[in-house]
This record gives sequence, structure tokens and C-alpha cells, in this order.
Amino acid sequence: MEGNSLDRYYQLLYDGYPSVGVLHNELAIDRYRIEVNMEPGFEKAIVIDVIDDNVDNDVMLFISFRKDPSTDEGGSDFSVTTHGNKQLKIEVGSENYHSKGTYYIFVAPINESILQEVYRFFTDDYYHYTIKYSLEGSFEFLNYDLLTQSQ
Repeated sequence: MEGNSLDRYYQLLYDGYPSVGVLHNELAIDRYRIEVNMEPGFEKAIVIDVIDDNVDNDVMLFISFRKDPSTDEGGSDFSVTTHGNKQLKIEVGSENYHSKGTYYIFVAPINESILQEVYRFFTDDYYHYTIKYSLEGSFEFLNYDLLTQSQ
């Protein structure tokens, strides 16, 4: 794919491979990018899975195509809040679907109450999550840690 000046700030996600993220406080952020290059007639839906490992804290994803979702100039095309497991599917032909180019994902924590603000001083306020994207129907790699936890 053709490089973009944003690419150096955004970690590349690979089709089917999960990536574990940890945000250490309410000011922390993570940035990912998805590069797609599908030929006409061979387009597939883009599926983004997020597993939110937090009991009290959620993360929010801001997603945009070819622009920085973390800035006012760029802005996000759409966003999703996680609580538990969340799957976002960008369907072929939908308004936000593009078969060639780069999607940028900005991940930020959400702290929804004053009580949580006070509570975080006494507890581990890390925000743990796993993010993965795949093209619909593609082979997906399993996270070995998730497999071994159930045994």
C-alpha cells in the first residue's frame, strides 16, 4: 500500500491476527490502521472485533478512512463504544465501505462517572482490550492465550 504520513503513528493490524491493547489511564490512547486492497468483484465486508476485558471501564473506537480520527481536522467517520465483546461490520456498498485504502482507528478510554474517578485512585485503572480485524470469510488466527484460559 502507498504510505501516508499518518502511518508512522498508527500500528498496522493484520487480517485475522488479534492485538492486545492496554491503556494506563483516561488520557492514554492507542492508534491502529487497517490497509485493504480488494479488486472489483472480490470485495468482502470488513469485520472489526473488540473484546473489552474491563469490568467497570469501557473503550471507544473512532474510525475514519484516509484521515486522522483523533483530530478536529480529520474527525471520525463513525465510532463505537465497547462493553464486553463488540463486533463492527463495514458492509460492502455501505456509506463507510472502501475496498482500497487505509482505515485509521483511534482507541480511547471512557470514564463515565465521578464515582469511577474517585474509585480509580484506589484500584488498577488500566483499560485492557483485544482488537482484531478480518475480511468476511477469511481465515482467522486464534489467540493462544484465550485458548489456554479455558482449559
